[in-house]
Amino acid sequence: MTLVADFDAAISSEGYLYREWRNSAYSHYLFNFSPMMSSYSTACDAYFMAVFMVTILSLGQLVHAAPTAAVKHNQASLGNVRASGSLNPYPDKPRITFRLDGTFKITVFSDLHFGEGPETIWGPEQDSNSTRLMRKVLPEEKPDFAVINGDLITGEKTPDTFRENSTTLVDRIVAPFNEFRVPFVSSHGNHDNQANITHLEEIIRERQVSSFSYTRSAPPGVGGEGGPGNYWVPVYANEEGQHPVLILWFFDSRGGFSPGENSTAMPDWVDSSVAEWIESETTLMEDEWGPAESRGTLAFVHIPP
Repeated sequence: MTLVADFDAAISSEGYLYREWRNSAYSHYLFNFSPMMSSYSTACDAYFMAVFMVTILSLGQLVHAAPTAAVKHNQASLGNVRASGSLNPYPDKPRITFRLDGTFKITVFSDLHFGEGPETIWGPEQDSNSTRLMRKVLPEEKPDFAVINGDLITGEKTPDTFRENSTTLVDRIVAPFNEFRVPFVSSHGNHDNQANITHLEEIIRERQVSSFSYTRSAPPGVGGEGGPGNYWVPVYANEEGQHPVLILWFFDSRGGFSPGENSTAMPDWVDSSVAEWIESETTLMEDEWGPAESRGTLAFVHIPP
């Protein structure tokens, strides 16, 4: 798996935080991290939106960085990979790609907490404020990809969500992405595992109501109890690229409680089974796409390790 070699930060005159990530000799990334705190917040959580501009400064070098033998191996085997789906997790969806100018923008929303206080005035109002913010940000930023990074729904027992209709809140959350045709994924947090909702239920519902969702669940046995949302998304330099230049990883940090009346607490960390799965996935990637150094990586998780 690709590791971050060094990570430097500096504040620019515009107030943005620039982070420079050098990932081996093959690639050089620049992150433009622009946090915006909205005025719509609850007592414990504030809505958080951040825009990541990922710029490959030497895209051509990155794409062609792998040794010639490895590239030939990729070209020879790629058809079988696509046919079998082993390293093409989205055979029926468009590729996620960089722009022609070599940039790739990700917009991140976190802690939306839909469903709080459904029988109050402030509860539905803050949900409406959240969707209004999303409908403002998406057309202005025009991201290539978006991430909802956990706590989509507050799934605690009444007076928050109700068990019988909690998954329908997902419909409202993803509506702006459908409206502006923005591909996106979700990771999940401790409030998404509660008496009235689970991570898996949210994943299933999201895939049912949005063709723009790239969220998926891990293979059986990976993620532990309540942690199915471990997966990766390949990002290509262009539609014709032989192999990805960036892998986006998403890890399920679980937490919260089991569903039902007799809820019990769940561990609030990524299950150890995920480590072995990462090793096996990266081995497959290296076999098909060449050395890990020829690809960048970026990971998302709700509860920090």
